[in-house]
Amino acid sequence: MKLRLALFSLTIWGLVGCGTPGAPQPPSLHLPQPITDLKAVRKGDKVYLSWTAPAETTDGEGIRSEGTVLVCRALQTQAGANCRDKAGQVPLLPTNTQANRRQTFVDDVAPLIAANDPRDFFTYNVIAANGRGKTAGASNPVAVFLGPSVPPAKEVRGEVHPDAVLLTWTPQAAPANRLNAQFAQRVYRAGESGEPVLLATLASGDTTYKDTTFTWEKPYTYTVVAVTKVLSRDGSKTLDEFEGEASAPLQITPHDTFPPAAPQGVQAVYSSGFVDLAWRPNTESDIAGYNVYRDSQKLNDKPVGASAFRDDKLQGVVPGTELTYFVTAVDTQGNESERSEPATERVPKP
Repeated sequence: MKLRLALFSLTIWGLVGCGTPGAPQPPSLHLPQPITDLKAVRKGDKVYLSWTAPAETTDGEGIRSEGTVLVCRALQTQAGANCRDKAGQVPLLPTNTQANRRQTFVDDVAPLIAANDPRDFFTYNVIAANGRGKTAGASNPVAVFLGPSVPPAKEVRGEVHPDAVLLTWTPQAAPANRLNAQFAQRVYRAGESGEPVLLATLASGDTTYKDTTFTWEKPYTYTVVAVTKVLSRDGSKTLDEFEGEASAPLQITPHDTFPPAAPQGVQAVYSSGFVDLAWRPNTESDIAGYNVYRDSQKLNDKPVGASAFRDDKLQGVVPGTELTYFVTAVDTQGNESERSEPATERVPKP
């Protein structure tokens, strides 16, 4: 009996020492995790979709083999996991072959808009599937409205003025649609970086815009884009907002060929062998200085920075002579203004 107990104890100790195996685990299905950050931006008749492709399976493992991301579109609340209307697909690559998991897809919806479907919007989902087509479910749904976009403005033109680049164009009318929509226009300007910056949002019928924030001698590209804002039936809420296609780009490099205004209020006063001149400073932002003339003779070698000047070169001037002075303004591009009104002063006799 004692021998049996000893053998039993050794058996139990051996099992504990070696570790007991856990419950058997089912094999991994290698299902990519569902996508959760689908975004959609409509521009004209195209919808630009973007999302982050999963890097792990539902079991927490890396994705080992290539699969597929299905782009699903449905004229209902949600496309769902069955993807009855597939707009397209992109490959889902293994985790270790692609560090950047951001993916995109462009869907052309012009045929849907032309079909004039009675529904107001359609919905996108994307579904990540493994190599056998198995999936863990659809992404978040994103709704896009079906209303037609406004065609781009025509004949965008530009004129450079001393204080602005004046843009003019011919807007196109919005097509008929069933949505409760409002329309506007946006003016964009791109500089040397190429990134467009919104300058203004205007009414749909506006045909001009003055850009007063430009810099001389820098190249710019201007575009005009129509905007559709979809409102709720009672008009109390904005449901969506999307741009149409941009107008043909207008490229302009504003060259400063415009002289500043002539200086005002020039005064001349004789004192002890010289003449002091003073005038009101010009208000332009690009003034580099001033030139001072006695009759037709220029008295300064380079532009005078202040709005005052002393003429101390009176040697040889006959006492009793009346001197006539003019002042001009010069900008940073070297453009010189018209002469000021004359200021006169007489050299006194001894």
